[in-house]
Amino acid sequence: MGIALSDTYTSGIFLNNLSRKQAKLFDGVRCDSGNEFEFIDSLVSRYKELGIDATTKTIVFSNALDFTKALEIQEYCKNKIRCSFGIGTNLTNDTGFEPSNIVMKLTQCKMNVNQEWRECIKLSDDEGKHTGSPEEVQACLHELRLN
Repeated sequence: MGIALSDTYTSGIFLNNLSRKQAKLFDGVRCDSGNEFEFIDSLVSRYKELGIDATTKTIVFSNALDFTKALEIQEYCKNKIRCSFGIGTNLTNDTGFEPSNIVMKLTQCKMNVNQEWRECIKLSDDEGKHTGSPEEVQACLHELRLN
């Protein structure tokens, strides 16, 4: 599935840097944080700027959804862009207990065996959900002019 994760360095940074070539290569984008309805409008607008028909693309929503919210999003997407949903926590947590907010994130990577390990971060669109060391998060926020 050729779906880009949009909020690694915030969706705003992603959309500002999304090229026509990238937009054409990816089947769509995943919305994992922030306001889903604002994201729909921003992504559809960006596709329009790039001369791409948004109705040929897909947004995969996975931001702590329930079925009611998914139906609202589906209705909002109608005739604008395709949509799909990942509702894992609420779909699989049928025990009656409050679900844990546990997410696995990449903490280090290297592009090939000759490189040193590098720290990874994520700058979520949801306040308080950035991941990575405080120093690296601050360095990225500064570099991207987000603080």
